[in-house]
Amino acid sequence: MKKTTLYFRNFINNALIVMLSFVILGGIFTGTSYQLLLRQQHESLTTVSGQLVRVLTAFSNAWELASFPVRIITKSLGSASHVNILVTDE
Repeated sequence: MKKTTLYFRNFINNALIVMLSFVILGGIFTGTSYQLLLRQQHESLTTVSGQLVRVLTAFSNAWELASFPVRIITKSLGSASHVNILVTDE
């Protein structure tokens, strides 16, 4: 039976503490990054949807919402902003 030295045991303990610290920091960083990404995506969608509502409201004053020009404009705005647009009756 081989005895481990005090130096080796201290080295293993320190290595495990450092590894555990990196795992905890990595988890915190991942969680924070994910929350930031979700917040930015939500703000972007909120901004785009508000602008699309204003544009569609302005076009609905001139044309019916089911008319061909409004459908083309809605499709192009949706593809440019990478969102799906669903227009319903009031």
